[in-house]
Amino acid sequence: MFLGKRWADKTLVLNNIDKKFLVDNIGFAESLVRVVNGGVDYKHIQSLKANGKISYDAVFLGRFHPQKGIFDLIKIWRLVCDKKPDAKLCIIGSGSSLFLEKVRNLVKKNNLLSNVELVGLKLGDEKLLLLKSSRLFLCPSYYESFAIVIAEAMACGLPVVAYNLPIYEGIYGKNIVRVQLGNIHQFADAVITFLDDNNLRKTFGLDSEKFVDRYNWDKIVEEEYTLFIDDDG
Repeated sequence: MFLGKRWADKTLVLNNIDKKFLVDNIGFAESLVRVVNGGVDYKHIQSLKANGKISYDAVFLGRFHPQKGIFDLIKIWRLVCDKKPDAKLCIIGSGSSLFLEKVRNLVKKNNLLSNVELVGLKLGDEKLLLLKSSRLFLCPSYYESFAIVIAEAMACGLPVVAYNLPIYEGIYGKNIVRVQLGNIHQFADAVITFLDDNNLRKTFGLDSEKFVDRYNWDKIVEEEYTLFIDDDG
């Protein structure tokens, strides 16, 4: 970080909060810190066709770590299943053996063995097709810098429910549903609202899909190229 401050012509960050930290706390020159966006392979995601079957009511994608809200996720799904006993959650990801075992124990303790499927680490099209086979995307993270998984889910046409992190305002705005940080009851209620209303879910999903085109890799590459060319004059 300090080498970047001294030698970098420009420093790129993914959100304004990180920019403010570098300027205010590390002493970076504000004019040399630029906010850029993460990107998704939007065209490829659009070209993928699932088999038309919805296998899961919701899906989570991420590391098994407290920062990602993985333990909250199980508690949230218990609340969802109290209202919808047959609701099915797909969990994509992996982590340390310690956290994996804790997740498995939580699933068992909450009587969710028939409601939660741990599919392990999935990459590429296999991951994307699992997203497209789900109704909702859940992101109970306590910290993110951009949350590219949200953009991927939106590109797959999924409504997103997430904890209300400050960085989301400037990236996703009202195009995702944000609930109070750590409030598993609000989170579960938002999930149930979507599962109860097919029209709301489909409309929100279509709007999400259109919105996230702004994070299409083709556009992001052009923006970053222009940033460097314009500054180099």
